[in-house]
Amino acid sequence: MTERATGTHKTSAPVRLSLKVPPEVADTIKSMARERNTTVTRVVRDAIETEQILRDAKRNRARFIIEDEHGGRQRELIIR
Repeated sequence: MTERATGTHKTSAPVRLSLKVPPEVADTIKSMARERNTTVTRVVRDAIETEQILRDAKRNRARFIIEDEHGGRQRELIIR
């Protein structure tokens, strides 16, 4: 990661990445960006941040329960 010193603090400069995904995945990401009125980059960043939150919680032995909006059906999300 490239770092730039500013005074006594270091800030990380953005790093450009390129990735290849199947067309269906690209379409899904673009659709999500349109629905949220944001960029593809923001959708990918948010997905990575969410993944990190889930993995950190998993390390602490957290369980993830998804419940429908009426408090009925519950499902457990399994993080591999």
